[in-house]
Amino acid sequence: MGKPLVRILKIVLDNFKNVEKGEIIAGSSENLLQGKSDVLGIYGQNGSGKTAAVDAIHLMQRLVVGEKLPRYAEEFIRQGADCASVSILFFIQSGDIPLEFEYTYTLGRKGDKCCVSAEKIAYYSYKEDVRQRRKTAFQCDILGDDNRFYPVRKYEKYIKQSEKNLVDFAVAKKMAAANRSSLLFSKEGYGIFSKDYLDDKVSLGLKALRYYMFMKLFVITNREIGAINMQMLVPISFTQQDMQHINTGKIPVALQGTSLIPVRIYQVLTRTIEPINQVLTVLVPGIRVEIEDHGRQLMDDGAEGRKIELVSVRNDVRIPLRCESAGVIKIISMLNALVAMYNDKSVGLIVDELDSGVFEYLLGNLLEIIEKNGKGQLLFTSHNLRILETVSKESVLFTTTNPRHRYIRLTNVKETNNVRDMYLRSLSIGGQKEPLCEIVDIYAIGHAFRKAGRELVNEYEN
Repeated sequence: MGKPLVRILKIVLDNFKNVEKGEIIAGSSENLLQGKSDVLGIYGQNGSGKTAAVDAIHLMQRLVVGEKLPRYAEEFIRQGADCASVSILFFIQSGDIPLEFEYTYTLGRKGDKCCVSAEKIAYYSYKEDVRQRRKTAFQCDILGDDNRFYPVRKYEKYIKQSEKNLVDFAVAKKMAAANRSSLLFSKEGYGIFSKDYLDDKVSLGLKALRYYMFMKLFVITNREIGAINMQMLVPISFTQQDMQHINTGKIPVALQGTSLIPVRIYQVLTRTIEPINQVLTVLVPGIRVEIEDHGRQLMDDGAEGRKIELVSVRNDVRIPLRCESAGVIKIISMLNALVAMYNDKSVGLIVDELDSGVFEYLLGNLLEIIEKNGKGQLLFTSHNLRILETVSKESVLFTTTNPRHRYIRLTNVKETNNVRDMYLRSLSIGGQKEPLCEIVDIYAIGHAFRKAGRELVNEYEN
């Protein structure tokens, strides 16, 4: 059996950041199986829930690969709520077995810490290409005193009857609570639930989802973009599936001065730069990125490393990469992930503020090409309205001012309509199921500026 194909179908947020309730249809199984792309851009005013969708996916990725919650995880629970939950429905094709697999995690508080308080697995199987009814296969309150999980009959048959399984599960549950990590995807929990004896569909889904999160999903968050804008570092996305130790991920390279990296990371980076340049020279004519190798040096752990610096080359003139614009650095950072997503139907790329620092004409053309000829899945947030003129109306989602119904698609949009014009008209006069933004009085803005100016003058004079 070959590697599984995975695509995100739907994302549901409950009390996550500023989203009380929100549902996003992100892709389709038909496009995955036909090798077609799924492109979805999320638009809306500042603070309306665009980044929440990216953070929800990124947090799930962290949990599935076995990492702990970040120290700032409590920020993801909506103010005034006791907990937050994220549910993502995936389509999985493993060999000739199709499966819709839903994983839900819930964040809650334990004392002064934010933990994964509950997890749930449900799925839809297929019989002769007909989707069967939804089946809840696992549900567990990780922070609760009850050491059982649902369905109880599964717990009693496969866990309670075995002293070893009983101890292993109790230990896994306590470790997940103490480590602020997933129970299902922790080292201890995955060893239990990835076995076929619990449910062969659960086993298939867990293994496929873990493979996808490790190998095929790239998430570029606002924190990484901030590091670029602050001239701290550039995280180079890579995919090297033929390497013995490393497959996909990001290599952080300092923008100020040099970076000392392990030799095997250096080898991955050198292999990554060439495909980046093949596309970069087309997107930004006349520019290449190269590695300035300053030689071998021992690392703190005694292992051999290479001291390197990234440089850009224009017309044979070499300058440190930090001297380029933030937009060029951002393109270089995510370009390898874009190449992988364009060519591999099982790759997913999630980008917050895709338009930040990128020339709008270039961005519009890039997304038009990806939507028409790409194979993978791209989900992004943006403010740039040029994109609305280059992608189909099905590829755009808009945030609303209603936290209980945070995401909608525009209604009454015909094939001949300009989506950008329809969106601007809806912002001004409404006409959609939910208001898309808070109405701002331009005269009130001018008055506020004048009033603030008078207060500043008075402060200086005093």
